[in-house]
Amino acid sequence: MYDDRAVAFVAKLDELVRRTKPQPASRELGALLNALECHVEDGHGHPSIVSSFERLFSDLASLRKIDTRTIDSAKKILNDLKQHLHQATAGT
Repeated sequence: MYDDRAVAFVAKLDELVRRTKPQPASRELGALLNALECHVEDGHGHPSIVSSFERLFSDLASLRKIDTRTIDSAKKILNDLKQHLHQATAGT
């Protein structure tokens, strides 16, 4: 079952990343978000996996000198996604 809401969270992240400079950082983060979308789109996404994506996203964004405000915005969206998945998986 396709999870429209989970994919919408990833789309918000993708929009945020598209505005990211420098360009190599936005390409790398975009590739990471493609993998995240694959993970959640079929309705079997799991909060702990999203936590792993969040750590990788934060590490990569910090390494590429992405501004703190963008990283914080991304973490908020990822937290909302984890909450959604937690409810959808009944915390398993």
